[in-house]
Amino acid sequence: MMHTYAPLTVLHWAICSAIGWACLCRLNSRTCQVYRRPRARYTLLLAGSFASGLQPMLFGTSPGLAETLLASAVLGSLLINLPRWTRPDSCDCG
Repeated sequence: MMHTYAPLTVLHWAICSAIGWACLCRLNSRTCQVYRRPRARYTLLLAGSFASGLQPMLFGTSPGLAETLLASAVLGSLLINLPRWTRPDSCDCG
């Protein structure tokens, strides 16, 4: 039997997976290999997206609409900065 919150849970998991993928890509960048602050930032964001995306299995609760909107906003902020990731002269050091 499918619960009414199942589509929201799947959407939340997909958004958190995209955040995690973006964090893994950034952790493999030259900036994160050289500087500690960006490495710490993306490591913490990766851990948070992992815990949030697997919330039903780890904590036994389902994500709500507010959590899914927050995850969408975080993913949006990562995607807005996407052009900075591809320019060789940009530094995400701050």
